[in-house]
Amino acid sequence: DHYGYGIPNLEDAYNASAGFAENELLDFTIYPNPVQDRLFVKLDNYTNASIQIVDLLGKRIANKEMQDQYSSIDMAGLEDGVYIILIRSDNKSATQKFIKQ
Repeated sequence: DHYGYGIPNLEDAYNASAGFAENELLDFTIYPNPVQDRLFVKLDNYTNASIQIVDLLGKRIANKEMQDQYSSIDMAGLEDGVYIILIRSDNKSATQKFIKQ
């Protein structure tokens, strides 16, 4: 399916939480935004979760398993631009855009 203006996976990258009930979304915070070197993630009500970073074309940039409520991801090697962070845990997920400068 080429829904995102002919770009495969754009819909998956941007709407990764589609299909989940409102009360099943994860609550998380990222900082700083914009980020330069390291992006920090705080997951409220921690459960075993995975982090995925994708660009706006849906290309997977990084994956990481959260070991506790707080995690960080090295962003120093990324090109400047807009990215999406996706956090999944069991049947819950949430996404947020961030800027790399």
